[in-house]
Amino acid sequence: MKTTSSPRRQVLGAIALLATAGCTAFSSESGIQVGNISIENWRDESVTITVRLDRAGSAVFEDAIEVDSNGRELIEQSWETEPVEYTIMYSMNGEGRITNLSLPEDMRGADGDCIDIQIHCRPSETDIVFRDDNPPWGRC
Repeated sequence: MKTTSSPRRQVLGAIALLATAGCTAFSSESGIQVGNISIENWRDESVTITVRLDRAGSAVFEDAIEVDSNGRELIEQSWETEPVEYTIMYSMNGEGRITNLSLPEDMRGADGDCIDIQIHCRPSETDIVFRDDNPPWGRC
């Protein structure tokens, strides 16, 4: 009986290749599309909020936006539409904290392939809602 042995490097290389292929497939399946971002101010005074959206690790939107009392500002989608992983960060001037969420991992209440994002500046707090129900201002 003849036996053949594979060098350890070839075996480890094949395992690494299979592991990488699996991660690549998983990563592409775990992506999402992000449509528009609506910022709604329900406070009695105007607010300034800084919003940053990263797409696959690179910033595709970043700006400080002033929203009038009881007003809305809409950030229209200008980034690519293929599903990938996103990170959204926002901070209200004067609140001293930055909220950082990864998409789709941190999505609450939405399970669609495309979401629009709604940030609410409430009198007592600022929160975020992921919308997969095609709101009138949305893009999905």
